[in-house]
Amino acid sequence: SSLSSRMSGEGSTPYSKMHDSMLLSSSSDIDTVLWTAPVDLDAFLTKVYEYYRGKGFTCSLLSKIFNFLSFTWVAVFILFIFAFFDISDLSLTLEAKLPENPLFYLFVGIFVIAWLSILVRYLLDLRTLFEMRWFYTNKLGIPEAEIPSIMWSNVVDQLVLVPGLCRTGELTHLQVAQRILRKENYLIALINRDILALHLPFVCCSRSQVITKSMEWSLSSSLFQVLFEKSKLKYSYEEVLHNIQLRNSLTQQVKKRFIIVGVLSLLLSPFIFLMLLTYFVLRYGEELRNKPNSLGFQVWSRYAHWKFREFNELPHDLEDRLNMAVGPAKSYVDQFTSNKIILLCRFVMFVCGSIVVSILIASFFNPDLLEDDLALERSGLWWLAVCGSILALCRAFIPEDNFVFQPEHYFDQVSTHTHYLPKHWQENCRSSEVLSEFSSLFQYRLYTLLVECMSVLFAPLIFLISLPQCAEEAVLFIHENTRKAEDVGDICSFSDFDFEKHGNPLYGSVISAPEFKQSHEGKMEQSFVNFSARNPNWKPTEIGQEVIENLNSFVEDNIDDLPPELNQSFTSGRSGHSLGNSFTGREDSENAELNRSVLQLPLEQLAKVQLGYREKKSSTFSLPDHPL
Repeated sequence: SSLSSRMSGEGSTPYSKMHDSMLLSSSSDIDTVLWTAPVDLDAFLTKVYEYYRGKGFTCSLLSKIFNFLSFTWVAVFILFIFAFFDISDLSLTLEAKLPENPLFYLFVGIFVIAWLSILVRYLLDLRTLFEMRWFYTNKLGIPEAEIPSIMWSNVVDQLVLVPGLCRTGELTHLQVAQRILRKENYLIALINRDILALHLPFVCCSRSQVITKSMEWSLSSSLFQVLFEKSKLKYSYEEVLHNIQLRNSLTQQVKKRFIIVGVLSLLLSPFIFLMLLTYFVLRYGEELRNKPNSLGFQVWSRYAHWKFREFNELPHDLEDRLNMAVGPAKSYVDQFTSNKIILLCRFVMFVCGSIVVSILIASFFNPDLLEDDLALERSGLWWLAVCGSILALCRAFIPEDNFVFQPEHYFDQVSTHTHYLPKHWQENCRSSEVLSEFSSLFQYRLYTLLVECMSVLFAPLIFLISLPQCAEEAVLFIHENTRKAEDVGDICSFSDFDFEKHGNPLYGSVISAPEFKQSHEGKMEQSFVNFSARNPNWKPTEIGQEVIENLNSFVEDNIDDLPPELNQSFTSGRSGHSLGNSFTGREDSENAELNRSVLQLPLEQLAKVQLGYREKKSSTFSLPDHPL
């Protein structure tokens, strides 16, 4: 009946028409008829997204092959150095006999186990890739060639149209994100509310929050394998709250899991440390030689990724936002470069530059000078390479000639992309305290690599000492902020945009929840508005529509004071949505009511509107002096 309705033209789209023709003409008609809905919809939708993020079958397959070969090469390289490198005199001794060091065979055993497990997993993933290629082509009607360029919202538009995909009812755009990010949404809420103690158990490090990629997986498995059974919590919030014995039991289980992860991490830390160190040396060694200043670039830390991430925000959307914020963030940090460092770098550049010029001029008359010992038993080429590297490093600290000290300008640009602007940041962006807090999130690339490498040594301390202290609070928080639904399972109530429970009127909510239940910095409200903007075919609830209307009214009341580009975007609509309509089949008449909606604004301008609304509600808003 679904196929006949599509053939009759009801709700047809370019992709659905392509879908129908493929169903009628493809040799896989029988497979299409026999296709059944997946039992584990969460895992299936995650595979659909990973296939999209991998840019289709060929790119995903090549990525897995090269990742496997990279792991093999790093492991073989380590074993080769371990077996034949004599650390006493820094020399290689290639002997026919096997090494006598027992640690060598221990590393061989660990490597073989890891190598086989990765190989088996990738072979199983190969079947998944074939299944996803078939699903995209035959069920979604999206050709393989279109996957690298199509928007994810268009893929979701097709997903919700697949009949029988969800066994518990109709699938919506929001449910797709909630199922893919079920665990991630809880972690976003825990970090947003500062529940987790992600710092080293020392007084001097109590304010430095640290999280790495390896810690993310360990943290997620420790919490959710204990508290969840498939897609639902094992116990309700009322049971955990009123049954002290049950609450203590769950707390002890979580603590025990933290300690087990910490002990295992400690035991495997030497092997993992060598793997990471060797990989980073091989990966960035050549880059450091050719571009010495590349490691002086700044990037967002892993903790910043989780701090800035919004509810139901997929990784590719987060990466796009943070990548756009790198430029203004670097400009903001560069505003505070120490004058002492600048003077020192200029002097060092003068000395090194004179050495380089002198060697080059001398070598023009005596070419052998480049190969002969010039000073300290080093050749001219060696001195050119060293001085050139020092010059490149120093240039990273020298500001442009047309430098203007205006940190507020760049700080405002950063906040429009990160969607994170605490009140004390906005009012004191020139202070050293704000600069220090900002720099802890926007770190030097070399520092982030060192932290990732050294995390195998200090992460066990966090799991053994710091995290067990907050286990009970985390257990209560997860149970308290869970919404039970038959159609999607247990989900974080923040990710369900529950304004009645978490609404914050400073960010557009028509309902004011108790402050201790609200998300910090209006993250839930910002997540709702941005999710609505990214998914124009998703229909919010009535309360959600009132939030959007509040923002619309705010912009309309101040329409004459808006900058020209924001005014034009608001009145004419965003061109990106018209492009999306060509995929979804949405008629222009259906979009007429959205032409003057804040959802049509680019996300960076939408962030300015939300910030302006917050300032107005907090009675400190003065439009002429505002970043708008």
